[in-house]
Amino acid sequence: MTVFSGSSALSSVPNHSYYAIPAAWVLAVLPHFYAVALSKGQFKNAHPRQLLHDLLAKKTKTANDAKIIRAESAQLNGFENLGLFAAAVVAANVAKVPNSELNTLTATYLASRALFNLLYIFVTQESTATLRSASFLTGVGTIWTLFIKAGLRAV
Repeated sequence: MTVFSGSSALSSVPNHSYYAIPAAWVLAVLPHFYAVALSKGQFKNAHPRQLLHDLLAKKTKTANDAKIIRAESAQLNGFENLGLFAAAVVAANVAKVPNSELNTLTATYLASRALFNLLYIFVTQESTATLRSASFLTGVGTIWTLFIKAGLRAV
C-alpha cells in the first residue's frame, strides 16, 4: 500500500513540507524565550503580556529594554504569519504541487523567518533595517508562491 506523500504516490522525493509548519511555530516562539531570558526575572508568566506593555510605556528605555521589545515584536510577527503559511502549505499539498517544489519553498520560508528574527532583534540602524523588510517580504512572497502554485494545479 502506498502512503500519500503530498504530490504523488510515485514521487521519489520525500515530502518534508508539513514538518515546516511546526518548525515555523518554533521560529515564531523562539524570540519570546530570548526576551524572557533578557528580562532577568521581570517577565511574569501569570501576566505574560505585561512586560511588553510596561516596556512600551517607559519614557526612557535601556538598550536591553529595546531588545526585549524587538524580540517580542518578532514573536508577534511570526505568529501573525503562521496561519497563512500553514494554509499555503496545506493548499499546495492538496493541489499536489511536486514535493521538490514544496520542500524548496517551505525551506525558503523557514530561512527567511530565521533571518527575519535575527535582523529584527539585533539590527537597530535604520540604514540596515531594510534587510529585515527584505527577509519579511521573501517569506510573504513564498507564501503567495505556494498559493499560486496550488491554484494553478487545482482542477
